[in-house]
Amino acid sequence: MSFVENYTFAILGYATHGLLDACTSYGTQLLWPFSDERFAWNMISIIDPLLTVPILIFLLLTIIFKNKIFSIISVLWIFIYLGFGLLQNFEASKLGIELAKSRNHDYEKLTVKPSFGNLFLWKIVYLHEDNYFVDSVNLFGKTKFCFGKSIPKLDVKKHYQELDPASQQFKDIKRFSWFSQGYLGFNKDKDLITDVRYSSIPNEVDGLWGIKLNRDPNYIGHITWITNRSKFKKTWPKFSSMLFGGEC
Repeated sequence: MSFVENYTFAILGYATHGLLDACTSYGTQLLWPFSDERFAWNMISIIDPLLTVPILIFLLLTIIFKNKIFSIISVLWIFIYLGFGLLQNFEASKLGIELAKSRNHDYEKLTVKPSFGNLFLWKIVYLHEDNYFVDSVNLFGKTKFCFGKSIPKLDVKKHYQELDPASQQFKDIKRFSWFSQGYLGFNKDKDLITDVRYSSIPNEVDGLWGIKLNRDPNYIGHITWITNRSKFKKTWPKFSSMLFGGEC
């Protein structure tokens, strides 16, 4: 290829990278630096080997055989897989709305996200009367719900009445709320603020990450960042059972 063709394809790669990030369950700041709003279209998981592995294989075949047909196939695979993810998103959203209505819940902020590495097991989160309800649905074959639990929506004035609005910890909560797109739950037993959008097991309220405040009124430092990602190995048997149609 000529220099112009190489440059053109390089620009196209960079230009579309943000759009691909926005297709994931994590999303990206598409309009930065003009806006810090995060866009997450929830079409695929942040890590999905069923998308990336075939692309890598086709890339290697392109290099080995020096035939652009494999590159074309890889691009087609991206569109096909993302299209399937979009259809699955619509189906999970529809079922999430039906689930909320079956409970006579006036749902707000309903969102669905694919669980780790697949497009069949989806997490459903919605807000009703200051509580987040978290469930999951398996879209492989016959639809199957795995009902979860609820967690109170964070209310700083209620849950941290003595926290000074001018304190560093209050500022940290605001920053975490932006990061979590406002999906903050309060775990009273652990005294923990958690991001209810992500969890190892899709129908559980224990988030992959959260923040813990120091309740000492004289404390002037930052909050403590808490992660649960290391527990995924222990939860894999339950996750795989839910994914492949076993018991919830």
